[in-house]
Amino acid sequence: MHKISSLQILVLLIGIFFIFNPQSSLAAQLSFKIVPNTEYGDKATNIEVRVDPESKNINVIEGGISFSGPSSKDLFIEIIKDNSVFSIWPTEPFFDKDKKIIYFVAGTPQGLNQEGLLFKIRLFSEIQGKLDVSWSGVKTFLNDGLGTEEATSVKSLTLELDNQDLEKINNKSVESFEQKEIFSRFNFSKSVIILLLIIILVSTIFYGYKKFIKN
Repeated sequence: MHKISSLQILVLLIGIFFIFNPQSSLAAQLSFKIVPNTEYGDKATNIEVRVDPESKNINVIEGGISFSGPSSKDLFIEIIKDNSVFSIWPTEPFFDKDKKIIYFVAGTPQGLNQEGLLFKIRLFSEIQGKLDVSWSGVKTFLNDGLGTEEATSVKSLTLELDNQDLEKINNKSVESFEQKEIFSRFNFSKSVIILLLIIILVSTIFYGYKKFIKN
């Protein structure tokens, strides 16, 4: 009779673990990228809003980008869609100055399976200080004809605006993961702990069984 090795058992259990823990798989990523202000010749801070499907094929992104912190009190924003990888805008990106949020819905008929530009943001503020730029209620959908919501990883950004000096940027970003709801780092850590416990349990059972057979 063919004996099943501990390695085979371990591989099987790890496979089962990842099947029932979809949040551990790759997710579409939305992020911000500071770019040099060489085109306009003013003191604006220029940010590219970027999307990376992470090997998936998506065709719709919706949600908001919120601004908070001292510099958000007197914030002027210009939104530029030139060179965007999305061609359909059911909701044109617009800035709600009272709520300090940019709302948008973007789509592309052919789908998107590689990293690209969503749109650009140009920031002006007369108040120096901290500005937090983060995602709000964002959702991405697969290009599968069913409108399936895809897991989404979002990265926020913190700026220190001092005469719009890009050297003052604080690159300590915050990452979170969404799959219909945002998964916390605690949940991820808990999944890792469960996986380690499974490995320890399998190893203990195998070596105990092996010792029992020898006796």
